Amino acid sequence: MNAGREQAGVVDRRLLPTALFGVAALVAFGAAVAGGGTPDKGTWFALCVLLGCTLGFAFARLDAPRAGALTALLFAGGAAQLLVTDPGWYQFIHLSPDGIAEACLFVLIAAQGVLSLLAVVMVAGRDRLQKVIGAFGLFRLVALFVLSGLFTVSIMGFMWRGDYMGYLLHLVAGGIFAGIGLLNVLAIVTSPDLPQIAPGPRLAERLSHAVPVVAPLVLFMAAVALSWLAFEGIPIVEDETAYLFQAHTFAGGAVMAPPLPAGTAPAFEYYLLQPDGRGWYAVTAPGWPAVLAIGVLFGAPTLINPLLGGLSVWLGHGFWKRVGGRGQADLAALLMAASPWLLGMSASLMTHPLCLALTLGAWLLLAIARDRADAGATGVAALAFAAGLCMGWLFMTRALEGVLLGGLSGIWLLWRFGQRRRYGPVFGYALGCIATGALLFPYNMVFTGHPLATPQTVYLAALWGAGANAFGFGKDIGPPGGWGTLDLWHGHSFAEGLINLTNGLNSLNFELFGWTCGSLLLIWCYLLWARPQRPDRLMLIVAASVVGLHFFYWFTATFYIGPRYWFGAFFAFVILSVAGASGVIDRLQGAGFAAARHRIVTAIVICCVFGGIVTTSWRGGERYSTRAGLGRLIAAYQMPEAPEIGPEGAIVLLPCQELVEAAMYRNDPYLRPGRTIYALDRGAAGNEALLGAFPDRTPVVATTLRRECSE
Repeated sequence: MNAGREQAGVVDRRLLPTALFGVAALVAFGAAVAGGGTPDKGTWFALCVLLGCTLGFAFARLDAPRAGALTALLFAGGAAQLLVTDPGWYQFIHLSPDGIAEACLFVLIAAQGVLSLLAVVMVAGRDRLQKVIGAFGLFRLVALFVLSGLFTVSIMGFMWRGDYMGYLLHLVAGGIFAGIGLLNVLAIVTSPDLPQIAPGPRLAERLSHAVPVVAPLVLFMAAVALSWLAFEGIPIVEDETAYLFQAHTFAGGAVMAPPLPAGTAPAFEYYLLQPDGRGWYAVTAPGWPAVLAIGVLFGAPTLINPLLGGLSVWLGHGFWKRVGGRGQADLAALLMAASPWLLGMSASLMTHPLCLALTLGAWLLLAIARDRADAGATGVAALAFAAGLCMGWLFMTRALEGVLLGGLSGIWLLWRFGQRRRYGPVFGYALGCIATGALLFPYNMVFTGHPLATPQTVYLAALWGAGANAFGFGKDIGPPGGWGTLDLWHGHSFAEGLINLTNGLNSLNFELFGWTCGSLLLIWCYLLWARPQRPDRLMLIVAASVVGLHFFYWFTATFYIGPRYWFGAFFAFVILSVAGASGVIDRLQGAGFAAARHRIVTAIVICCVFGGIVTTSWRGGERYSTRAGLGRLIAAYQMPEAPEIGPEGAIVLLPCQELVEAAMYRNDPYLRPGRTIYALDRGAAGNEALLGAFPDRTPVVATTLRRECSE
């Protein structure tokens, strides 16, 4: 025991300078980001290299200099890959370097590939190489590299302009980049000195016990930082504004705000907000706005999703520890906490973190119910009832996911307990689902007069036509005018379903973990080498069901935070990745590599640090902060045209619809005195009804913002 303490103490003392150096690097990184929303690209790159060198220095201090050098190379080359990638709706590589700086980045990426290949070849040797090929299979190894590069560029970014040759060139470049990243990871995994950094048994046990506490806390803090520094608490897409609007309405004690004054509705036109004779309301489902209203009441709505994200990591760890064991649960929690996809969702105002927490909460309760039933304990039906409550609220939040995931969970419950003729848990689960899920029907009655017709269904039917937002194939599905590059063709067909599927896989391949070698790497490994077990087979069914169902929907929604319609399968993707890692460990052991598990887990930890910090910060600065620009401009608007505002507040007349959309989140649904109103400037005649409805307010024409309007 004393030896264990001494070993842990030696490790701590040797790593103390590195830890301090790393903390300083992270503080500098945060300060640079906070300094202006997003740091200068050169500064960001230098900080990424500094972070990689910090890890490399730490490994060198633990007698693993080769693994440390390869880790530093992964961070430098990976950051360079991100800098030469366009972060738009469908990101692609700059094939023609823009100046000397970008040319140097391409040289660095090439050097990363050459050095990684040399490192792999030098270690392998002829005998070891034959063992590796024998253990993994030459065809499957080639397939891994092909699959890693196949989903690196979306064809949708090129099809709308018919640039198929450009797509092929970018696909080749993306495949080369992914191959270089994969070679770098393989070089780390096969590094002879990598086992030197393995923690002792006692320290490993302590780290394992810390995971369910530290991982959720890390995600919470990272999501809060991303929300403040990149999103800046600003709704970026229309859905978020609608959720926040309805949350403010609920917090005010009503399900809909009072009707807009007569003749003023055109000044407040906004997608998903419906003014009519009964009131002014968002047409979105009520489950998430009701939870978000808690944050509104406490003055901190942007903290709700980070809390839910952290809770999801804790629930996911607890659930999978009961299903797959502590080792797999620890790895799953690590992958979740470092996922740019979950971090981005947890920093936003979208519904998905609540859905994930509800799903994992229900599954954890069902896993506890299973264990108690096996032990002959009581209270199993009560646990199933609580799980049903979670699934019912999921139905209140995203009805399709509630039906799909709740239905799959119910089928498992019926299979598990029905074969023993114990139907109490099944009935308890069903009652729980009904208790919360059925609340949607009276809610629908209030807004549409029909329990099965949601406000959003009625709204979109009136806006686009009946059945336009339905699942399936047809020439009249989707918005009548199309959604530009987000929806290639009018209607929906099998061919467009295939294109949307590949587009979703491209997005998932980047957003899931943010690895330059491809985030789907471990899932490909699962399909190629794993020995499927019943738990991960169930997760495969979940993933296939979610993805397969949305094949029949006309829109993939990958332009914001990953393929968000697939987010219901997020935990399933994580578990399939964990199972893929187990499959690779088995094959490495067959190839004669010592400490195979440690090698793979260490490589995953390194990649998670890269994805969680480097990729997420790049995403935050290059996409989220940029998209929040107009909202940030509205928040900073000082109304120079009217410095003297009366006690009733001002009416800011915005010169274009783009600015109205950016400012709508700042409007109080109740239009109460003392709170600024933002509305469209419709000219003297068009503004008459608006100004007449609020005669005591000071009108401000925001002429200085006109330059922000597109032509």
